[in-house]
Amino acid sequence: MASSLGIYIEKDIIKYAKLQKEKDSIKVESSSVEFYEPNNLSNAIKKIITETNSSKSSININVSNELYNYFETFSMLTKKDMLDSINIEFDLHCGEKGYSRKALETRYILTASRENTDKYKVLHIAVNKNDINERVKAFAPNKVASMTPISTSVTNLIDIDGNDNAIIVNIENETQITTIIDGQIYRTDIIQDGMGKILSKINEVESSTKKSYEVCKNITVYSQGQGGSLDGNEYLDEITPILDNIINETKEILESSFANIKKIYITGSGTIINNVDL
Repeated sequence: MASSLGIYIEKDIIKYAKLQKEKDSIKVESSSVEFYEPNNLSNAIKKIITETNSSKSSININVSNELYNYFETFSMLTKKDMLDSINIEFDLHCGEKGYSRKALETRYILTASRENTDKYKVLHIAVNKNDINERVKAFAPNKVASMTPISTSVTNLIDIDGNDNAIIVNIENETQITTIIDGQIYRTDIIQDGMGKILSKINEVESSTKKSYEVCKNITVYSQGQGGSLDGNEYLDEITPILDNIINETKEILESSFANIKKIYITGSGTIINNVDL
């Protein structure tokens, strides 16, 4: 029976799930949230691996601090020429931004451009190699099987066919909005507002990320005109502007998507807030 441990690491918070697969059946064996001090990540990981008995399981984790860029390349180019074209674009971008090209690990996704029919749109993702090495080192002596950006792997949570137009609003430390057009990832937008700012606001009073996280589970937000008692919602004035900004940014992305978006999915830690979908 194959097993896999999925670990998602954010500032102060680790979310994890242990999965067991037998034939075509997948079972969630255990899942939880762990809170840790920034200088104690390695011990927190060891604790999770030990408690879930995952030392021999496939361990899959997220990368952090990704850089997203968008380029275009002609669709009629050979695979090699297309790669050369993308690398040249990224080299120029690194020169403009002052990035060290050799310090970055890169990946990209190609989709048909909706603005230029003879071109591909390139979603280009880069991660600092030092960040990758430090993250992998925290898992030693266990080996990491894969590291992926959540903005692209989160699409595995939903069934997508070739005609689907949707967005996934992943509310974590920051908010990542992944746009899917005709069943393919078209772009990812990053909003700095997210659970990081919400927890920080609550933490000014609670002085504990864990307590602040638990407080969020008891907060209920209300849509316009819905009303409702504010008992237990003393932090609404602090968090509502953050959620409103996420809503406004999402609307702008919807309006500029060049497609009729039919579905919106909300994922991430932000879903612990009651009525956040409203």
